[in-house]
This record gives sequence, structure tokens and C-alpha cells, in this order.
Amino acid sequence: TILAPYFSFNGDIGARLSYQLGLHVPAYAEADAIFAEPRLSLSYQLSKRWSLSAAYGRHSQMANPYYNLEEWAQPARAAHWGLGANWAMREGLSFQAELFYHTLFDAPVLENGFGLFVSFTEPDAWNWLPTALPAVSAEGRQFGLELSLEQYLSKG
Repeated sequence: TILAPYFSFNGDIGARLSYQLGLHVPAYAEADAIFAEPRLSLSYQLSKRWSLSAAYGRHSQMANPYYNLEEWAQPARAAHWGLGANWAMREGLSFQAELFYHTLFDAPVLENGFGLFVSFTEPDAWNWLPTALPAVSAEGRQFGLELSLEQYLSKG
């Protein structure tokens, strides 16, 4: 069971710069854990069609509840950074590019008959295996470029 209130404040700093501050406070009942996870984003409007953005956020995620754990694991934790650009090509059509960097820490490592794995990277098809929770946690990082093209419906 997760109770996760989110508080958010946003506004403008001048005519072209806007911000959003947030605080996510997930409480995981089974793990007896509560976290304060700050969020911050800034957006700068270069022109009518172009904007740049930067964002930071802390996040947590519980292991898949369908694994047959003998005890409850603590949530995996992560910090996310992003730099982005948005091009409004025409009304209802936009292109976004975002560079991101994520660090993962305190991720529970599960052990089954095939070896060690981090639960949210393992396909759900394997959740029927008997699983143990060794006293170790994983750390990792990922980075990349995400590209997206969005077309919004505009006629009904």
C-alpha cells in the first residue's frame, strides 16, 4: 500500500522563464518507509515556437509485489536530471528532445535459482519463481537521449 501526496507550486520569473517546484512524499506501508522527494523544473521560452527546459527529481519505486518475497524490500531510490528542447512545429504538433541522466541507489537485489537480479528489470513472466532477498542493494546509472513527436487531436 502506498500513500503518495504531491505538492506543487508554479509560476513565472519574468516574461520568458517559468518554474515548477514540487514535493512528492510517498509512504510505503509494507516497507515502513517514507521519503521526501523534491522536484524542480525550469522552462525558458526562446521564441513563440522554441523553449528549453531543465529538471531534477528524486524518485522511489517498490519491487514488483507479485514476487514471492519472504520479507518486504525497501523501495529502490533514484535521482533524475534532464535538459530538454521543445519545438512547436505548428498548432497541435510538437517535437521534443531530452538528454537525461539517472542514478539508481538502494535497489533491492533478488536471488532465484538463475542468479541475482533487480526486480523492476526482470520480466513479469518470472515472478512465480521462489525468490530470496539477500542483504545487498544495487547501484547504477543510465543516460541517454529521448526524442518524441506529439500530434494532438484538434477537431472533436
